[in-house]
Order: sequence, then C-alpha cells, then structure tokens
Amino acid sequence: LHRRIIEDAFREGVIPVLCATPTLAAGVNLPARMVVIPEYRRFNSKSGMRGLSVTEYKQFCGRAGRPLYDKIGYSILVASNRTEAEYLMEKYIHGMPEKVYSVLGSERHLRSHILSLISSGLAKSELGLRRIIGRTFYAHIFGTQGLVEKIDTVLAMLESHSLITREEGLEATRLGARVSELYIDPLTCVEVLNYTAGLDRLSTLAALQIICLTPDLSDLWVSRIRSTTVMRILDELGEELLVKLPDPEAYPEEYENHIDALKNALVLWAWVNEVHEREIYERYNVEPGDFAALRERAEWISYSASSVLEVVGRRKLSAQYRILTERLRHGVMEELLELVTLPEIGRVRGRMLWRSGFKKLEDVRRASIDDLAKVPGIGTAIASKIKRAAEDLGSEA
Repeated sequence: LHRRIIEDAFREGVIPVLCATPTLAAGVNLPARMVVIPEYRRFNSKSGMRGLSVTEYKQFCGRAGRPLYDKIGYSILVASNRTEAEYLMEKYIHGMPEKVYSVLGSERHLRSHILSLISSGLAKSELGLRRIIGRTFYAHIFGTQGLVEKIDTVLAMLESHSLITREEGLEATRLGARVSELYIDPLTCVEVLNYTAGLDRLSTLAALQIICLTPDLSDLWVSRIRSTTVMRILDELGEELLVKLPDPEAYPEEYENHIDALKNALVLWAWVNEVHEREIYERYNVEPGDFAALRERAEWISYSASSVLEVVGRRKLSAQYRILTERLRHGVMEELLELVTLPEIGRVRGRMLWRSGFKKLEDVRRASIDDLAKVPGIGTAIASKIKRAAEDLGSEA
C-alpha cells in the first residue's frame, strides 16, 4: 500500500524526487525526466563493495525520459574525481552489457525446473526430460554433454526424498507436486523436514533459524553486525538454537553461512516480537529495503514450511509455522493476531488496543465507539471502522 501511494504520487508530480535502492530501481516501471546514480558501487556482505554491472547501469538509465512528456531523458553517474570519471565513462557509458548466461547448469536451478517439468506432466519419462532440457538455452550454448550426469543426480535426489517416483515413468508425489506449486527449491523442503524430524514444537527463534538456513533464504544477507555481536545477543536472549553452529576452525565456510542465517533470524525475531523498526535498523545495521525483502521472503518460506509439514501429516508443527507466517506478515506477537485482522490496525495500534483492554475481536464488538476512540492512535473514524469490521467478522463466524 505504501509503495503504491508513493509511486502514484511520483507519477502525478506530487513527489518531485524518488530515491530507490539498486534492487528496487531495477524493477520499477517509473519513468523520470532525470535518473541520478550517486554511487556505482554497492555493498554485499559476502564480497564487500562491488561495482554495478553494465547491464544494471543500462537498466537504471532506461528509466530516463517520460513518454508523452519528454523528448529527451537525462542520466547522471556521479564520479568522485576526474580519474574515476574517465573510468566510469569507459566502463558504463561506452561499455556493452554483459553476455547473458543460462543458470540451468546450476544444480539448484535444475532441481526446481526438473521437478516442475515432472509435476506439470510435460516430462513423463527420463528420455522425454532429456529431450526438453536438450532444447534449452543452456544446451544451445554449452551442449548437453555435462547435463546428463546432472539430470541423473537431480532425479536420484528427488526420488530419495519422496518428491518423485520412477517406477512407471516420471511422476511427482503429492509432496513433490506441492513443492512445485510453492515455487521453492526442493532442497528447502528437504531441509525443513530434516531439521524438524521428530519434533512437535519449536521456539520462535529455532523456527526462524530453520527457514533462514534453507537455500531460498540463505542467499539473502541483510545484517552487517559482527559475529561476536550475534553470539552476545543470543546469550542475552537465552534462546535455544535447534541447529548448532559448526566448528569455525574445521568448517569455516559452513560456520559463516550459519552465522549469516542467524543474523537474519535475529532480525526477524525482533520483528515478530514488536521491536520498533528504527531500533531494528540500528541494532542490526539493516537497510529498510533489505529488511522489507527479508520479511517478504521469510513469510513465503514460513508458509511453504507449513504447507509441506501439513502434506506429510505433521499438523502441530505445520500449525506453528502457519502462525509464524501471520506474525511475519504483521510483525506482531501471537496475542495480537486477531486484532491486526481489523482495517487500519497494524502492530502499533494493535498493541495500543491490547494495552487498553481490547484484546480480542469480541472486546472490540462489545465496546462503544467512544471507548475505542479514547485509545491512543485510534480516534472516532477508525473506531467506527474497526467496530463495524469486528461486528461483520462476528456475524461471519
């Protein structure tokens, strides 16, 4: 909603200047008379500062010039000195976009595509699957020589985890079909089921740690705090982790991956425990855009975890992840989930209602508009709206 309001205001000229992260700038369809790129480098928690690709630069500049309004668009790339200006001119202004390469050679991408082809019924046999893969962009560029072995490896992995059967051709199981519908990496499903094997209950932090360790979330790093800070926060919380950290000396890379997942989990833990957004930014050194992306993806993976757990009959844990999904969506403790279903009620107003004694929808239904309006941040207009909504929800129940 907030994004739509801002975009509409920018299109109408109410907002003259719009600032965006590189990720957002690559995806928005908001032509502007002038595009300014003040910094050609951006931070990556794995590789540090790195320059934009030429393709990204051209994509940003493509926003310059509004159809029907401008005959010309302007793009400004800011340099810190003349030497850097010459470098930027040569690399970005005169440079050609990088070649496009297929990612299908990656086993991670191949897993999802193969399961999708089988689940949709397009690939009913191994021969048919190879024929389809043989007609892809990857095969056109690199040939099929190295793909056969990778396809066999992926099929074996999918079968061993009960996502497909190979007895009479290729067929997705109920679990495999659901994973394909969710558009998640099959390995995400496998890891959720493996990490939670034999468990009916998890702490909130442990549930978040699991989804942050999955392939669909482990490539998103938003927090820049140090590893020592992570351990200190964990000690302060006194929370038990489900997945223990690897030995940093024996497995340094795996240890760093677990630490990065923990950073994400701690950011999300603060969010669902109603820590103020500004405090989250400062405590965990997180940018607002990255934080929003993390919340959105975590919500989907939590929902996916609930779905696959439901398919395999683990209803208690499925229900816990279903609740966690709603908490991630609204940024609230479980006790506020009823209240935030009301219009105009988010995490702040929901907590105000709770503190004023309106803890359930029934409390709102029974209250007078005057009493509701006395709650800080509510007022008469919102009070009327939420009372009417609570009554409607009550009649539906």
